[in-house]
Amino acid sequence: KSNFERGPDMKLRILAILSIASLLFGQRLQLNLDHLAKKAAKVEDVNVDGSMMQMAGSFLSDKDNDEKQAKKAIKGMNAVYVRSFKFDKPGEFTDADIDAVRTQLQAPGWSRMVSSVDKKAGKIEEVYFHKTNGKSDGMVVLDIKPTKFEVVNFVGAVDMGKLSDVGSNKKPEQ
Repeated sequence: KSNFERGPDMKLRILAILSIASLLFGQRLQLNLDHLAKKAAKVEDVNVDGSMMQMAGSFLSDKDNDEKQAKKAIKGMNAVYVRSFKFDKPGEFTDADIDAVRTQLQAPGWSRMVSSVDKKAGKIEEVYFHKTNGKSDGMVVLDIKPTKFEVVNFVGAVDMGKLSDVGSNKKPEQ
């Protein structure tokens, strides 16, 4: 085939790849929380990509119930990203910091499933799910306390039943 004949076909492939990439990109939050890291007494930054998820799964035993449940729970996940900041005293982060994360979770495909606010204790817990074509393919957990700001972003299929079974000493389903 001539270059001209391959050209439109190649463009379609590139557009398809970019479309798929944009769907995956939409599930991962792009967090810029460096200003919080400067103020925090303790910072935890965890990045587990697809190859690390597969490697972690290969180390888990099918003979141990907890490990078998963990292996099933991570099977559909492509990555996990955790940003955790612990502060010495309240007031070192603002509502604007929380809203910066929430704004990303207002994008198409995201919906809030759980919201728990305890104003007296200053606690906020929220769980958001991302769906593409009716299938869950991402989850974000916000865990906010007066001296803690934590965001956990799961990219990929998340089976809440399997995830909640990890560490529960329940026998896994066969």
